[in-house]
Amino acid sequence: MQGGRGLMNKELAMAGDLTAKPGNPIGRRLADAWKSVRKNKVSYLFAAPYMLLFFTFTALPVIVSLILGFYSFNLLETPVFVGMENYIRLFLGDDIFIKAIGNTFLIAVLVGPIGYLMCLLFAWLINELPVSLRTTLTLIFYAPSISGNIYLVWGIFFNKTPTATRTRCC
Repeated sequence: MQGGRGLMNKELAMAGDLTAKPGNPIGRRLADAWKSVRKNKVSYLFAAPYMLLFFTFTALPVIVSLILGFYSFNLLETPVFVGMENYIRLFLGDDIFIKAIGNTFLIAVLVGPIGYLMCLLFAWLINELPVSLRTTLTLIFYAPSISGNIYLVWGIFFNKTPTATRTRCC
C-alpha cells in the first residue's frame, strides 16, 4: 500500500510540472524555448529598449484607447461605463467617419502597392545601368530625402538663439 501511495505522489508531482513529463510535447517546447532565451539573452537585451519604447508609445496607447472607448467621460468627471454605445454611434451615426475610413482604405490600397512597385522598378532599372550613371541617378533620387534632414540638423547647430527661447527650428 505504501509503495502505491508513493508512486501516486510522484505522479501528482510530475503532473504539476509540465517539463517533468518525458512525453509532454508542450513541456518540451517550453524547455527548449527557455533554453533558447538563455542562450540568446544578449540579443534580447539589445532588443529590450526598442521593445520597451514600442510597448510604451505604440501598443499601450492603442490598448488604453480601446478600453476608454467603452466609457463616457471628460477630464473633470469620473468615467461612466457606456458599453458599445460610443462605437455604435461612431459606425452608425457618423457619416464623416465612414467616409474617412473609405478614403483611408482607398489610399492604402492604391498608394501602397503602386509605390512599392515603382520603387522596385526604379531600383531594378538603376541597377542595370553602368556604374557612373547608376551613381549619378542614385544621388538624384536620394538627395531630396537627405537634404531636408541635413538642413534641419545644421539649422539647429548654427542657430544663435538659445534652445529655451527658440520658437521655430531654423
